[in-house]
Amino acid sequence: MNVRIRPPSRRPAVTHKLAWRTETAEHSFHITVGLDPETATPIEVFYADGQRHGSQLQHSIQDACVLISLLLQFGLNPSAIARSLSTTPVFGIEQPSSIIGVIANHILNERIDRMTTSPTDGPANTTADDTGTAETPTLSSGSLKPGEQSPFPEVGDEVAFTRSPSHEWETGYVMSREFGSRCIEVVDVNAKPLRLRPGQYRSAAR
Repeated sequence: MNVRIRPPSRRPAVTHKLAWRTETAEHSFHITVGLDPETATPIEVFYADGQRHGSQLQHSIQDACVLISLLLQFGLNPSAIARSLSTTPVFGIEQPSSIIGVIANHILNERIDRMTTSPTDGPANTTADDTGTAETPTLSSGSLKPGEQSPFPEVGDEVAFTRSPSHEWETGYVMSREFGSRCIEVVDVNAKPLRLRPGQYRSAAR
């Protein structure tokens, strides 16, 4: 059995919009692909945004990303993953039959694109960390320039938040993050989960 090759704690990443097409619908979503810092080839993938929070499709995409990431880190070639999955004709054109097939095909194409360019040529516009989440590079709150966003809190960070403009500020801990929307899920003092949009939360240290 191959040994799992774990990604470096910090690595470049790119976010893409994908679509799973059937004859009755098209489901769009965003994934973030983590790249090997030395070769710029895909080494992980995770859900970024695009589906209703908590929906079955969102969870299916997240699970597909976990499985593909593990296969990549155990040394399986992206082409082997992609060609092992089923396809279905959609209006006469063969398309992946499932979400996992859509993601696997994209990973294969991403790898081919990277192999034809220098590792520094691609649009590595984000970085990924050990939490399995991608984030845009940010500055500390004390050095933000006008118009820049506040730092995106990490999972486990304490944040101050308000439920609405008429509520007082409270504190809680970040349980999960959504890269594309920059929404977070926190638990309050009563251990109740709460989803927050940008503007509803800030660093507890402010």
